[in-house]
Amino acid sequence: MPLAPGLNAAFADLEKADCIFLLGSNLQKEQPVAALRLRKAYLRGAAILALNPMDYRFHFRVKAKKIVAPDELAYALAGVAKALLAQTPAQLDPKLTALLDAVTVDETQRVMAEQLKNSKQGFILVGALAFHHPQASVLRRLAAFIAETTQTKLGFLTEGANAAGAWLAGAVPHRRPGGKINTHVGLNVQAMLEKNRKGYLLLNLEPDLDFANPVLAGSAFKQAEFVVAFSTFDSPALREAAKVILPITPFTETSGTFVNAAFDWQSFKPVASLPDNAQPAWKALCSMGNLFQLPGFRYETVDQIRDEIRVTVQNTEWVETRISWKDVALPTPAELTLSRIGEIPLYAVDGLARRAKALQATQKIVEGELAAVRLHPVYAQELGFKAGDMLSIKQKNGAVRLPLVLDERVPSRAAWIPGGIKETLGLSELFGTLELSR
Repeated sequence: MPLAPGLNAAFADLEKADCIFLLGSNLQKEQPVAALRLRKAYLRGAAILALNPMDYRFHFRVKAKKIVAPDELAYALAGVAKALLAQTPAQLDPKLTALLDAVTVDETQRVMAEQLKNSKQGFILVGALAFHHPQASVLRRLAAFIAETTQTKLGFLTEGANAAGAWLAGAVPHRRPGGKINTHVGLNVQAMLEKNRKGYLLLNLEPDLDFANPVLAGSAFKQAEFVVAFSTFDSPALREAAKVILPITPFTETSGTFVNAAFDWQSFKPVASLPDNAQPAWKALCSMGNLFQLPGFRYETVDQIRDEIRVTVQNTEWVETRISWKDVALPTPAELTLSRIGEIPLYAVDGLARRAKALQATQKIVEGELAAVRLHPVYAQELGFKAGDMLSIKQKNGAVRLPLVLDERVPSRAAWIPGGIKETLGLSELFGTLELSR
């Protein structure tokens, strides 16, 4: 990974591109500004390619697309890499050669490889769905290899408004602020939940709706000795999980800075005054740090924190590492089963959006019925199901029942079942193997 995930370019550079490859991206929902730039590039004649787990509706035409089940995504991308090497032979790491030997290439992958090879201003953009994928690191390594071979730019479509800022601030387990090496590497979210902790601190999270695996999260909090939550909203699920809930303000009632995908630092001021007994999250965390007598928590303003991070980033000499193919494996098509596409709906991303009645009404119009399982009509027929059937969906130790909606955008051997909504809380992973029955 780079210093922080981002486009590796300005937004304006996207509309000058002659070829753009989208990997695991529902672009218009993830980065509307980038989507507008791609439309401008398309209108100027750019070739847009897409490798996705669902045939998303874009406001530009796609020259070549390959829509595959989530667990086939890395295998399909490896096919593009192999097609490229047939056109541009190169000396390869023996591990990569062995990986690609077992991959079959089709005509769509050859077209994609040819378009990238012949581009003069090409981009490979890795989207949020690729970031959440169980084989995310494999997808990133293959994308980096293709970008290096074709001399195209590799960019990451950051999730939300401030993912790049979080990385720069050191809010990842393996790095400190400014990308400095963390000698005491922490746990990621999955590991924190799987390896039961004695205590948890939740920052503006709803246990039932803000985790990719709500079943695992609920179990982890239930066994913990103590859970404290800093939260903007109250909810039954939060009361069940936390021993103490402390109020914090939404982003509209505090100052702060977001760093976008182009690494623009965008500071803002509050639009409303603070209600009684509420603090911005940064100030609440500072208070807790000082109670523990920890160093580095004596800030008076949020601007002091921003300026300190900016100086740290500016003083960082970043050296990117070479791609390693150690322990990389791809599932073969024969090993694949039915897998879930667990996308988070546009207006289910946080507590503020979920409580906005107008947005919730809009969501049903824009995205249709969310509390449903979507299958391709042909695949549903193969399984013996028809539209409107109430299906039982099992995933690991969880299960839910949902009506079936037929949708030609869903690939074979995949089921679109959203996360972040109450009707799917019983399922355990956004991506993973499913079992369907009546």
